[in-house]
Amino acid sequence: MERRIGVRIGFLSAFAISVSCAGAVEAPTSNPVLPLLVRLVHVNSVPPDILRKAQSIASALVNRAGISIEFRSEDRRPPCVRCLAVRVEFEDEIPLRFPPPVFAYTSLSRAGGMVHVFYRRVQNARPPRFTPVLLGYVLAHELAHVAGLEGHSPTGIMKAQWGVGDYHMMDEGQLRFSTEEQQAIRSRLPERAGTVPAEEPER
Repeated sequence: MERRIGVRIGFLSAFAISVSCAGAVEAPTSNPVLPLLVRLVHVNSVPPDILRKAQSIASALVNRAGISIEFRSEDRRPPCVRCLAVRVEFEDEIPLRFPPPVFAYTSLSRAGGMVHVFYRRVQNARPPRFTPVLLGYVLAHELAHVAGLEGHSPTGIMKAQWGVGDYHMMDEGQLRFSTEEQQAIRSRLPERAGTVPAEEPER
């Protein structure tokens, strides 16, 4: 099962957004119910400072929805008990079945899932200073799918294709999960949690 997120690149290519809060996100207001163990793979193409900022933004966004994230570089340590294991791969080659504007897709497995991020496409979609913000929102969107959210919403983080107004809201830290989405994550995440690493999904 695959979930995708994208944006209409051509429509936005001439649009320059203003610099304000640079993707600031309010502090979480809820206690996380269960953790996500996120293993990062093939991160050499992502500058460390951009990756750190994106992780911080993604963590703050999903934490408000009841998810605690532990990011790890690829290693062989056992996963945590009662958590959901996620493998995030940053890929240079993009399969033909994922034309623009798709930024990423998720393959679900019995005990977690695998998120495939097309970083170069994320990097080229917006002005450089916005890259960590956009990457953080792409990660939050895909991790929510792993946590149990199915399909997409007409507005917010789970929108299938973001537009100009959505980018403004990201920049101000105002693009969020809806109350209904947060409730769905809280109810579905415990059902999705396992004690073994995510199985390798079919490609």
